[in-house]
Amino acid sequence: MQTSKLNYADTRSHGEPAEAAPKSRLKSGLVLLLFLLFALAVAGCTPGSLGGDSNGWSPVSAIPLPVDSGSALNEPGSISPLDNSLTVSNPLVYQLDQVIQIDNEQLLITAIRDSELIVDRGVNGTRAASHPGQSPIFSVGQQFIVFVTTKQGEIQAMFDDGTEAPEVDASYSPAGESR
Repeated sequence: MQTSKLNYADTRSHGEPAEAAPKSRLKSGLVLLLFLLFALAVAGCTPGSLGGDSNGWSPVSAIPLPVDSGSALNEPGSISPLDNSLTVSNPLVYQLDQVIQIDNEQLLITAIRDSELIVDRGVNGTRAASHPGQSPIFSVGQQFIVFVTTKQGEIQAMFDDGTEAPEVDASYSPAGESR
């Protein structure tokens, strides 16, 4: 299981050169911190509010991580926000009703014909946008960061890929709490 490499394992699979990894790690760390702070605010996590008799933890949220699909757009030019037919380099890695991501846009696959995907654009609150013709495509919904609260008022982030029980990757304790 990739517990300590939660945000760093796929750094180079996104097409970045090896020397860009430290910037990606910093950016990933900041994103994780923002998710933790968001989860803290959503949960209303204060030392008094989570003290109850619980002996376990409660899920707060699960955020899907985009995973490199191993395929990319295979278009001669860029695609416009109105295009709902995408030519891809490897159509065998996709299935109907799968959510994919290109840059910040998520798309839902509604049909597959040869090397062409028919998609609904801008799903899950994202907006349809233009993308360069060779953009990498990521699969969404296979791996997650799960945020939980403990009875001690701690917020924990866990990586879950569905292969075994998730393990804690990062944790945040409210001010005044000591571990």
